[in-house]
Formats: sequence, structure tokens, C-alpha cells
Amino acid sequence: MSRLRARRPVLFGALCGLLVAAIGLVAAGAAFGSGHAPTRGMVDGVATMPMVYAFFKFVATWLSAWSGVPAGIFAPLSPSAPRSETTSPCCSTAPRHRH
Repeated sequence: MSRLRARRPVLFGALCGLLVAAIGLVAAGAAFGSGHAPTRGMVDGVATMPMVYAFFKFVATWLSAWSGVPAGIFAPLSPSAPRSETTSPCCSTAPRHRH
């Protein structure tokens, strides 16, 4: 894949974009964008996301960053809250606070 990225960067970026689009369709759009709305809902305690959301968001973020598209360099900031929301029940002994 790295060879394809070096030799044909536009094609590689397009393939990454198609994969991100496919992930978004499979995830019913939840993997698109910055993730602000789902993250805000989780932080406020009014929404939860399934475990697969964190996986889809991570893969879509990784592909966006790997594609070489300039906006992709900021994408790694977005999936940390969904990961913590989905893994906190496994790792925390403190009671969860809901508002």
C-alpha cells in the first residue's frame, strides 16, 4: 500500500475516500464528520454509542489521516471520546454518573 501511495497519491487518496464512504454507509453515517454531536451526547450522559462506533470511527479517522489529504492531519483528535465511552465500563470501578 505504501508503494501505491508513493507512486499514485491521487488514486491512493481516492481509494481511502471510497473506503471512508463505505464505512460511513455501513455505520449509518455515524463515522462521518468530527463526531462532535455523538461525543457531546456521551459527555452529557444523554446518549450512548455501540462499541462498533469506536471501531468504525477509528478506522475512518486512520484512513483519512493516511490518505495524505491536508484535513486528515486533524482527524486523529476526534475518536478519543468514543473510545473512552465504550471502554470505560470495562476499566472503571467507579459508578457512572448520568445527569
